[in-house]
Amino acid sequence: MLLERIQQNASLLAEHPAYRCGEDSLTYSQLWNAASLLAAQLQDGAGAVALIGTKQPMMAVGMLGSLLAGRPYLPLSSDQPKERLQRILSQANPGTVIDCREAKAEQWLKREPATQNFLIPGDPSRDAYWLFTSGSSGNPKGVRISLAALENFVRWFCALPAIRFRKEPGAALNQAQFSFDLSVADLWPAWMMGETVFALEPSQQADLDKLYRALGESGATRMSCTPSFARLCLCDKSFQRELMPALQTVFFCGETLPARTVRQLRQRFPGVTVLNAYGPTEATVASTYFRIPVNADNQVDLPVVPIGKPVYNTQIYILNRFREHCMPGVPGELYIGGMGVSRGYHNKPEKNAEAFVPNPFNPADPSDRLYRTGDVVRMLDTGDLEFLGREGHQARR
Repeated sequence: MLLERIQQNASLLAEHPAYRCGEDSLTYSQLWNAASLLAAQLQDGAGAVALIGTKQPMMAVGMLGSLLAGRPYLPLSSDQPKERLQRILSQANPGTVIDCREAKAEQWLKREPATQNFLIPGDPSRDAYWLFTSGSSGNPKGVRISLAALENFVRWFCALPAIRFRKEPGAALNQAQFSFDLSVADLWPAWMMGETVFALEPSQQADLDKLYRALGESGATRMSCTPSFARLCLCDKSFQRELMPALQTVFFCGETLPARTVRQLRQRFPGVTVLNAYGPTEATVASTYFRIPVNADNQVDLPVVPIGKPVYNTQIYILNRFREHCMPGVPGELYIGGMGVSRGYHNKPEKNAEAFVPNPFNPADPSDRLYRTGDVVRMLDTGDLEFLGREGHQARR
């Protein structure tokens, strides 16, 4: 579904920009051709494809090329400490490592164009990507996300009214590093819908003048970011509708969203739709979401922003220490089930046994697993969830 749609876009939107970062850009035809050529080489190998870099176009080519080759991609930020990078590479033992700072996307564009009839591998249960996350223990754990889980997220995201109703292809602002799963909400829905991904370089995020200039040049219709990044942008009054006139939707995930941040954002960008999502890496970006309502005066009344209700094909359970249901309003640990749940951690059987448990409410199906988030929530009268914090026992993670 996802890869086939990108292939169609490569034909129908051939010269439309698919990826922009700084002075570099790739059209849809360039992205597809370069990724197809790379995939032809990767098909003979096995294991994950590690991609080291930041926002170079080769990162985009490498991620799509890996999926086309039937192999999971593993994006690794070159900005992280070298010791952590080496620990991840040692644990992942990838079959291929591509340093995207040295391997330029242009080298693939100079070759004979790939056929538009590239044979896309099947098996949606296969791994699409691995992302390494470290819990409170600090030990990296490779989360394995299947293609089916990725496509389920993309299908849900693209169906949101705040995302899909647009006359012309928009532009998605990418703030998060590709080693952070929030970036999944930028790339794959954008390429599914024929949008342009406008990626912010690390240097642009470290300098406010460069950041505001890049935001103004982005033409972004939607932005996925953490609340802390939004607060950074709100430091200057220039971050307002005049700077980003096309901005329609802001998708928050990754951190607790303060109501004050929402109020400031709505004041600067009247009419913007704000979505607050919650989801660990182990459950494919977003497990719940909440659309921020506004009153008749276009103001936000909420003292606390909920994390909302389950997304498509996702089940949530609020359980006590005996793994019994908690009544509405009573805090409990959040367990997540459904299509988005990870296939588990790479080569971490003990951690898998602790974090991914059989669904006690469906004992007839041993394949039905729940992910223990270690997060404490409670259900409000509206049926929405309120995030309350972390469980102390999560030091095990």
